Amino acid sequence: MVNHLIIINIFLRHPTFKNQICYRLMANLSVFEFLIALGYMSIGMFTLYQDTLHQLIENFFCGLTFAGGLGVYSLTTLIAFNRFAALSDLPRISDIRPSFYKSVTIIIWLICCLYQLLLFTPLLSFTFYYDVGMAVMEPSTALAPFFNYCFYHYYLLSIGTSLLLYLLAAVMLIRRRRRINFQSERLLSKAEKKLLMVAFVTCLVCCLDVLITYYGIPYFFPDSLEAAIQMLLVQWNFGFVNPILYVLINSCLLMAQESALRSKNFTNSIDTQLVNLIK
Repeated sequence: MVNHLIIINIFLRHPTFKNQICYRLMANLSVFEFLIALGYMSIGMFTLYQDTLHQLIENFFCGLTFAGGLGVYSLTTLIAFNRFAALSDLPRISDIRPSFYKSVTIIIWLICCLYQLLLFTPLLSFTFYYDVGMAVMEPSTALAPFFNYCFYHYYLLSIGTSLLLYLLAAVMLIRRRRRINFQSERLLSKAEKKLLMVAFVTCLVCCLDVLITYYGIPYFFPDSLEAAIQMLLVQWNFGFVNPILYVLINSCLLMAQESALRSKNFTNSIDTQLVNLIK
């Protein structure tokens, strides 16, 4: 969770990043991943102490894993569209203003907040199973079947759309490179490969989550070792993959993280080369 807070702080506060929409989107993505981590940590505490204290407390913290997941998938698709727009030469697509992304991000947050608010009504609730440390939406509530159906299909749609956008972006880059220089042996530059790699791995995080959640865990007993390992993989997947990738892709961000851990006023010590991150 600390790694997410550091990434969020860097992307939203440092002048090199805060005015660039792509980094603001990644900061919002990290916020949703932080909420998922908070939800899983709460589930672990409920299991450890065999008590959720109150039904509303249970609903709120267990709901964070679902609301955060909805935000992660939505932001992943929006980031994919942003990368596609930035790399494309289509007039209307490449000229989209940052206000569009800000508006969509606000809508995503409103939908996630609405889901959380519904958990304080009789329409939606969670049931917690202490023996396996798992929470599910109570099937008897009015909106549980609807949300279970929508989450699954929306996740698949989000992944499919993101992968399609990345594929189209790569194809457009290759065609543009060949059109400019027929003799070029490198179809994609190092910077372009770096950008697409980061974006693609962000999408793969969601792919792994769907594979484990819907096609892995259901085939094992909830209290089995196999199910526990897969649940742990889901938590590590959302908790570490993207932050580690941001660090590995550019050594400057690693220096920024080290400075952030040493001082609260770390923004002045970040080298201006941070702008090269994921470009």
